[in-house]
Amino acid sequence: MNHKEWIPDDKEIEEYFVRGVEEEYSLTANPSLLDARRAFHRWLDAHDHRITEQAGETS
Repeated sequence: MNHKEWIPDDKEIEEYFVRGVEEEYSLTANPSLLDARRAFHRWLDAHDHRITEQAGETS
């Protein structure tokens, strides 16, 4: 049996992140967790920036 390993796409990862943050907010009422989707996109931008910098260091 050839089982293909599941790899989530970008939208699925975003939804998992958002749901997790929203669940944490519901438990803690931490105001810094209010805008999960915006936080995800800020993280993604920072991540992309780090990867770009690292790629430049190895060239």
